[in-house]
Amino acid sequence: MSTPRGGTPSGGGSSSNDARTDDDDDDDDDALAGLPPDHPLLERAQRALRAQLLDSKRELEEKIKEKGDELNKEKRRREQIGVELYTTQQQLAKLQTNLDKTHDAHAALEATREQSEARSFLHRSPYDRVGVVDAVS
Repeated sequence: MSTPRGGTPSGGGSSSNDARTDDDDDDDDDALAGLPPDHPLLERAQRALRAQLLDSKRELEEKIKEKGDELNKEKRRREQIGVELYTTQQQLAKLQTNLDKTHDAHAALEATREQSEARSFLHRSPYDRVGVVDAVS
């Protein structure tokens, strides 16, 4: 009884021909595996495998180059950000110094004003001092 390739015989049940078809492929592989590497029957398969491996190698080398380019780009970006950060920190330090000087100047002016008000208060006549006290109360 004949079976179509990969099918079942018309009488039902499985056939040993299906198993033999799979075994035939394995037998071909086994037969080629026993050949020396320079055998003419392997030449075509070796060319195809070599082409495939070379394509894979080329693709991987391109990916490595792209990743290297990306890495260099990110290194340059990081360096630029570092320069910007340093510049900003320098500006902040200058602003902090100016703020401290302004705060010190303000404190000195406030102390001078309080001293001047105190001296002014002492130079007023006693009657003016009572009026100021009454006005404040």
